[in-house]
Amino acid sequence: TWDYEQGLLLLAMERLWHRTGDGAYFRYLQKNIDSFVDEAGTIRTYARDDFNLDNVTPGRALLLLHTET
Repeated sequence: TWDYEQGLLLLAMERLWHRTGDGAYFRYLQKNIDSFVDEAGTIRTYARDDFNLDNVTPGRALLLLHTET
């Protein structure tokens, strides 16, 4: 789900990618985010009304993907 733990996992993948230069980690990020965000930009399992800081953490990966792609 789109939550704090998922965001930590994505952050770890980002750091591995930066540290090793292995594109597999970046592709993992892309695939994971693609499984949550549809063509319209809606995030599956995220409810805006349930806003809390824990749900923001995975959004950092969105910013990375926006910058890199």
